[in-house]
Amino acid sequence: MGDELGLTNDDSYRRDPLRAGDNRWLNRPRMDWELARERHDERSVAGRIFLGLQRLIEARRGTSLFHGFGLFQPLWSHNEHVLGYARKRPEGTVLVLANFEESAQSIEAAMTRHAGLPGETHDLLAGGAPPPVRDGRLQLEPLSCRWLVGSSEP
Repeated sequence: MGDELGLTNDDSYRRDPLRAGDNRWLNRPRMDWELARERHDERSVAGRIFLGLQRLIEARRGTSLFHGFGLFQPLWSHNEHVLGYARKRPEGTVLVLANFEESAQSIEAAMTRHAGLPGETHDLLAGGAPPPVRDGRLQLEPLSCRWLVGSSEP
């Protein structure tokens, strides 16, 4: 509870003898209802997290490529800050790229072909826009994620 708002861990459980031995309580803070009221305000941290999760859920709902019955293929991005993997299903492939660094990163744009994406690609998390490529390198914003598919895939 609270991840969708950005609630932080609560280590007060350590002072409760009934909970002190169970570190799962670290991730069970008291609900901050004031913060919950901010979840629809994109200017607030809680709002950016909550509305961002809603966008992820909608994008995920719009494709079958993340279904559990698919091939998971980890891919080396040649950038220690960028995690890459492909999910392959009979109807297509999605390439997931996640930048875990607080600064912009890039990877070789050819990684889309190595993942098995045909031709032009578009980003399911950017409303179907093509990913930005500069000097043959695909660009990723700080702490961002891209879900790339081929132009003919769902």
